[in-house]
Amino acid sequence: GYDYIGAPNILQENALKADLGYQFSLPLWHLDFNAFGYRIANYILGVTEPDFDAMTFGANGVRVFQNVGNAHIYGADVTVSGELKSWLNLMGKIGYTRGFLASGDNLPLIPPVNGLLSLKAMHKGWQGMLEAEFAAAQNAINSNFGDQKTPAFLVTNFRVLKTLPVHKTLLSFELGVDNIFD
Repeated sequence: GYDYIGAPNILQENALKADLGYQFSLPLWHLDFNAFGYRIANYILGVTEPDFDAMTFGANGVRVFQNVGNAHIYGADVTVSGELKSWLNLMGKIGYTRGFLASGDNLPLIPPVNGLLSLKAMHKGWQGMLEAEFAAAQNAINSNFGDQKTPAFLVTNFRVLKTLPVHKTLLSFELGVDNIFD
């Protein structure tokens, strides 16, 4: 990480936002779609200042907050969920975000295409859930801000949940294993 220094005379960001949402339901299935876009004037980023010494042990250097011009961020996400059986539900979602500066450089820290697929079974107060989380390779990076290309990945998780009534409340116990195969 970096040490960050504020800039008292920095210009305030101003954003224009557009958002479009759509929902569709059938008796056992539901679809959510959302698309969005931002145009941000006076975008603020922490810019590495090589002449400053880090203040925190182990820091990679110092970044000073600066206006770097206009930025554009847009994306979309879709979620589909439904009932396969009365005791078995399926949910899937996928999201995409793209961000870049007016100069054409990629915005740092913008995730690649990513998603989740989840299968949940329920029986007598017990729930079991198997999840697969994924992300595509990250190639839209800004190396000036420390971004690095990353490979695609798939992580599998499993959890069990039991809910019990205790007096007038519910008490839940959950046990899970994340990233089962790694």
